[in-house]
Amino acid sequence: MTKLIKLFSRFFFISLLILKSANVEASDSTTVTFRYDDPGKQQIRVFVPAVFNNWGSNVNGQIAIGNVSQMSYDSTRQYWWKSVKLAVDSVYAYKFHFHLDSSGTLWQWISDPLNPLLDNSGYYNSVVTIENPMLFEPKLIRDGGGNVVEVRAGIFSTAPITNIQISFDNDSTNVLSSLDQSRGIIIYMLPSPRMAHLVKISARDNLNRSVTYQWLLPPPGTNIKWGNEVFYQIFPRSFYDSNGDSIGDFNGISQKLDYLKELGVTGIWLNPVTLAHSYHNYFADNFDSTDTEFGHNSDFVHLVKAVHAHGMKIFIDMEIQYISGYHQWYTTSYNNPASTYSSYIWYNGPNNTQPESFTLYSYDGSQIPCITLRMSTPAYVSYQKKMWAYWMDPNNDGQFDDGVDGFRIDHIMDNLDYKNENTNLFATFWQPLFDTLRTINPDIFFLGEQADWGDYGSTTLTASGADAVFTIPLMFGIRTFDKNAILATMSNSLSSRPAGKFQFTIIENHDVDRFASVAGGSLEKEKIGAALELTFDDVPCLYYGQEIGMKGVKGNWGSDGNDIPNREAFKWYATRSGPGMALWYANTGPWWTNSSLHDHDGISVQEQQPDSSSLWNYYHKLISVRKSHIALREGMYLPIANTADSILSYVRRTTGDSAETVVAMINLGVNAHAVAIDFSQILGSIHQWYGMSDLMGNRTFAPMTPSNEDNYPLTLNGGEVIIAEVASPTVSTSMIPGWNLLSLPLHVADESRKSLFPNSV
Repeated sequence: MTKLIKLFSRFFFISLLILKSANVEASDSTTVTFRYDDPGKQQIRVFVPAVFNNWGSNVNGQIAIGNVSQMSYDSTRQYWWKSVKLAVDSVYAYKFHFHLDSSGTLWQWISDPLNPLLDNSGYYNSVVTIENPMLFEPKLIRDGGGNVVEVRAGIFSTAPITNIQISFDNDSTNVLSSLDQSRGIIIYMLPSPRMAHLVKISARDNLNRSVTYQWLLPPPGTNIKWGNEVFYQIFPRSFYDSNGDSIGDFNGISQKLDYLKELGVTGIWLNPVTLAHSYHNYFADNFDSTDTEFGHNSDFVHLVKAVHAHGMKIFIDMEIQYISGYHQWYTTSYNNPASTYSSYIWYNGPNNTQPESFTLYSYDGSQIPCITLRMSTPAYVSYQKKMWAYWMDPNNDGQFDDGVDGFRIDHIMDNLDYKNENTNLFATFWQPLFDTLRTINPDIFFLGEQADWGDYGSTTLTASGADAVFTIPLMFGIRTFDKNAILATMSNSLSSRPAGKFQFTIIENHDVDRFASVAGGSLEKEKIGAALELTFDDVPCLYYGQEIGMKGVKGNWGSDGNDIPNREAFKWYATRSGPGMALWYANTGPWWTNSSLHDHDGISVQEQQPDSSSLWNYYHKLISVRKSHIALREGMYLPIANTADSILSYVRRTTGDSAETVVAMINLGVNAHAVAIDFSQILGSIHQWYGMSDLMGNRTFAPMTPSNEDNYPLTLNGGEVIIAEVASPTVSTSMIPGWNLLSLPLHVADESRKSLFPNSV
């Protein structure tokens, strides 16, 4: 037997285990039923065009009524189906095609919502490999409380299926009687809703071959430890192009999830993905649809599922205070007070002729009108609740594997733009919106960008109900490379964080100059920034390209092209050419003439991954160190005093059974400096020697003793970063009388402590 393992996810992961016979011949064939299973839609007809029926067939994209690819509709179970005989061990590309009116003149193509696998054609075709036996298009349906109510799947084999088991944790039920033998579709409706952590469906044929699919589902309301996450911000247009049009897209991101996983990323935040005239996709033309240059809504769902399959989370950027002048709300309500959408728009004066607006000057020379909305209008509030709920659960099945895990809110404000029109928004708009969405998914996360970049965000967190804000003042503190500025912004960030809330630590984003440019291209300073971001007490969020030191300085060209330098194509290769390079802005203006992307400059994934001394490998190792040390994820931050103006020193520390102490010592200057560090405040009175182990290199340290605990001597080279674990040596029972063994910091190698206390971590 051979084993094929595929991973899917809701919040952490869903795993697929397929067992198939080693003796299957390629000439074998089996009947496979394709299923379009979305009863919330009102398609008139559905087709399954594929390579096996000449893509429909279609004429200029349209498939005729009665075509061989047309599917049948099961009105009882509400799904479309089509059975086809296909060769085992062959791979087939396919899609779904809808008729949206009786004549078929309105039509649409989408990828299969129940199959996250896509080909590399650039057309977002779904692909399926025919196994024998196989389990296809599995679907778990849960109610609003997270209880399982129904399980659906296609189960196919060249031999008769003799056994089907569905298990809920350790409770298993034989459900073979629920299988529609003629179609190979099983729809098992539970007698009563069930809450389960592990749901599994298994089938076996009379040749004793089996196939299994399982969902590992955290229950609703799980307290996710957000401090364990490492987020990565992606500007979609610039990340990776999958179809050769030089524009980054959803499928491109999907193709590079393995890269992010290798780096150590656990979550991604995408800048806006909704349809817009602007290249950055702020000021939406439509909140319900994705930008077709990135892909369609179904393609985005595929990306979400792929992210979850990698055990990662995904946030999307939401800016809902404005629309573009191309949005239906504006085009149908301008000069038309009778329009349904009149109340959505902030109009000044009579007859809807004077919208509160401003003009966005685009890099391509166009002018995009931007319209301010009235956020207190009940109809608008109701729309937003439904729209956000859609992105959380696109098929509205109570399961969130196809929906986002959180939202980043662009410049969340209580008094929008200080214009005294949209006021008291924290209490009347944002808090009710968040509360409503949490009733759907208690784990949904709201990350607000405080509009005032000098604000640490305490009021925003307490008044709006958001879960997190950004450490924007700390970002600017770090960029000074000044010890006092960094310490002050670190202290203020933590003191401003309410209990139970979070901050996302950043050193750059899409609105500021690249950190590498601020650092003057100094590798040492870039590593300092990495260390400060990844060892501070909160959720680190990298900006794409930060890990390879991409450069970029804002321009002054009188348009939104000013920001293109800090939103350039991610540099995958040593040169600017290569598959996937998202050079959408090439040859369009001074941002291209003055591009920071240069051939063979050492700033690329291709050049840095093989180089153990590169910035990429530094980030890779530092993220790994963070993940393996609980003190860096959950520990308290404590600054520790030293005698040098250029050297920053602090610890992250946990206590109790998971006691661990990690110290960071950073020389912000360019010259070597001898320093004395006062460890007495964090270690207390030392009764024995303590040691430090270098977590990032091979440096050795003198032991700490009672005589040097308050003036521990160390010399740091210019720009040097030391991250070390502080631990006691192996202890024994013949210790000083009265010594509390449980108070000692525990090193993972402290075997005698483990033997004395076998339940200790």
